Amino acid sequence: MMASKETVSSPVLADKLPNTQDDPDTVMDEYRLYDYEEFWASLQPWLKQKGYMLRPRYQAGWKASWFGGKQGAWAFCEDGQVFPEAKTLMDAVRIKDGEQVILKKLVSERGQAPSGSHEAKMALTLSSQSYLNDPRNHCIPIHEVLRVPDDRHKEKHAVVELLVMPFLTRWNQPFFKTIGECVDFFQQTIEGLEFMHSKSIAHNDIKSDSIMMDSRPLYASLVHPARPEMRRDWSGPSVPHTRTERPVKYLYIDFGLADKYPALCPGRLSWYGGDRSVPEFVRQEVTCDPFAVDVYCLGNLFRENIIQYDHNIFPGAVPRTFIGSILLAWISSPAIRFASSFGYVSSKFDLQIVVRLVLSTLNAIGLCLIRRAVHKRFGRLTGFLYTLLTVSQFHIPFWMGRTLPNMFALLPVNVACYLILDRAPHATRPSSSRMNVSIALLTAAAVIFRSELVLLLGPLVLQWLWQGYISFWGVVRIGLISGLTSIALTTLTDTYLWGAFPTPLWPEFSSIYFNVVEGKSSEWGVSPFHTYFSSFLPKLLLSSIPLSLLGLLIDGRVRGLLVPYGLFVVLISALGHKEWRFIIYVVPPINVAAARGARWLVSRPKSNLGGRIAFSIAFAMIMVNLLATALLATSSKVNYPGGEALAFFNERYPPVAGGKAPHHVHICNLAAQTGASLFLQEYAPPIHSSTPLHLNSTAIAADSTWTQYDKTEHLGISALTSRPEYTHLISEASPSDMEVLGGRKHWQEVARINGFDGWSVDWELLKGLRSGRRVWVGNGNGEGGKADLMERVWGVVKMRKSEKLWIYERK
Repeated sequence: MMASKETVSSPVLADKLPNTQDDPDTVMDEYRLYDYEEFWASLQPWLKQKGYMLRPRYQAGWKASWFGGKQGAWAFCEDGQVFPEAKTLMDAVRIKDGEQVILKKLVSERGQAPSGSHEAKMALTLSSQSYLNDPRNHCIPIHEVLRVPDDRHKEKHAVVELLVMPFLTRWNQPFFKTIGECVDFFQQTIEGLEFMHSKSIAHNDIKSDSIMMDSRPLYASLVHPARPEMRRDWSGPSVPHTRTERPVKYLYIDFGLADKYPALCPGRLSWYGGDRSVPEFVRQEVTCDPFAVDVYCLGNLFRENIIQYDHNIFPGAVPRTFIGSILLAWISSPAIRFASSFGYVSSKFDLQIVVRLVLSTLNAIGLCLIRRAVHKRFGRLTGFLYTLLTVSQFHIPFWMGRTLPNMFALLPVNVACYLILDRAPHATRPSSSRMNVSIALLTAAAVIFRSELVLLLGPLVLQWLWQGYISFWGVVRIGLISGLTSIALTTLTDTYLWGAFPTPLWPEFSSIYFNVVEGKSSEWGVSPFHTYFSSFLPKLLLSSIPLSLLGLLIDGRVRGLLVPYGLFVVLISALGHKEWRFIIYVVPPINVAAARGARWLVSRPKSNLGGRIAFSIAFAMIMVNLLATALLATSSKVNYPGGEALAFFNERYPPVAGGKAPHHVHICNLAAQTGASLFLQEYAPPIHSSTPLHLNSTAIAADSTWTQYDKTEHLGISALTSRPEYTHLISEASPSDMEVLGGRKHWQEVARINGFDGWSVDWELLKGLRSGRRVWVGNGNGEGGKADLMERVWGVVKMRKSEKLWIYERK
């Protein structure tokens, strides 16, 4: 049924292959060819007779153009470039018309069919005129097959042939710019596979390098085979058009394992190509359906090479669920379309604003529900004071729009809190249905978003069991339904999107194992047991702390509400690594207690001194909140140097055009953590459909090349400055650091980005304020003047800034 398949990589011929282990620097600095290149150089005179010309490197009398130059100079010369697959492939130009072609070396044993090797036979079959006339055919056409004379090769007892084919480039270089271009790739490759299968031919080796692209429409001149970003004559960079402007054709290559099967063939012996994830291969089955394997391999190519997300490149310490992001994207879509229709979405940064506003709105709805429940149970004034305390605090309003798992979990936790609170003023217990929904919400939030919420759910359930509000088996039933459903949802979704199949992935279980079982959370720092109580709660709550203590004293309903939340903070304090966002969920219920305490203060009779003092204390507490929030918000405005640096870079360096190489900027860790998000990668795919290509009102020329943003970690200054691909750096390294490590010779400073460093008190100005005399107020640059009273008041507290990031450009 099938001819034997022996190619140049066959074990039978492996001992006859030339040595390919030469060190590149040694070979190039000795001005010689690799051993495996000698075959092509010796063949050049014969190829010229056949009408094909190789590059100067392989022509008679070649002398290295970098001869006598510095070590490593070959890397910058055309004749120093070697085709990556030169052992079996070589580029050439057809003399009669200047067309660029590829020559593929095939080695087969003597005695095979007259058409030569099996691969040549299959390729010629698919290139026959009847097949070429079918528009569904996406197999590479064969111009001709050249049989190399025996005296021009060293393969004993073998036939050497050269397949002459059109010069093709990798299907993903350059990468797609739009979703439509991806869809076109899907359609063409599926159509081509369907065509082969309709002829009873299976490829049997579909993988990333089995599909190529006829990229001639994209380029104005021939590209260099070893360096496609350069022209073939090395006269400058080759800048491609987009596939949208100039459509291309995708072609299947490499038919060494392809075969034609009888119509009723049940299967074939199981040999496999480069994709070893085929289920039949994993199960070590003797036979398999070749056509089904082809379909699997093509789908796997799509999944691994196109469905790419940032998490695949920078996965982080532990996986996190995609469910929150998917839901947020779905909910945000109408808002994005609406804003876009009025011209408010013109960049990725605008998208970030819309998405964060949507998430903030969702979390605000949860807070409003709690306010409604407080109003119902404690009265209108308490509800108003709860609102006033919440909006006057900094952290929840500022952070509730961040796309963090904690902020995704905040909404279901707040809805659960609302259901617990929402009852008549003197009702002793919430309804059974509301308790069940609360348990289900907290279970789902713990399973999907943040596993530490189990430490809140446990005390809450124990409290209700102790009070007799619910039954044990009722809790088990609700917990199992919600828990198993949530586990199935997150496991199915995240196993697929994280590419973990066939191993199931439950992100929050991975987080528990990493942080608790392995104890690796300590790598991010360990804090004392009391940190949540002594540091984070005061920072989150501000003046709500004393007010909430008062509420606890005067109202038993508040004590019942806060017991599970207090136990949650105690339990989570046992974990060494602590962050304020881990306990963000306790802020709304504590604010309920604080609002109850504030109401008691403002409700005292104003006819006596004690009542007026109590009212003044409540008023002062709110003012302290507002003042602290103003200071924190002001400092936070300048606490994102990474975002400022990337915005500056985008404005200073729009996409290049006119034949220049693209910008390639490395973003350091500090920049990535302080605002340099994917939304600020303005000039790189993906581009949202509602975002025009006129990003930030800067028109991108049709022949522009997208900027490459790189966040590779653990690269020192030496590694960064020595990598030739980087054209720009956003770095924490100061100019003096660059000077010490020798980076200043090839890099120039473009900008310095300042960031928040702290607050300080101008004691001299404060003394002047107390004495009543006018003092000089300056800006630190020798400019200023004598200040009036208000200027002196605001000038007492000053913000300190320091240089955080530097932007460098290669000279």
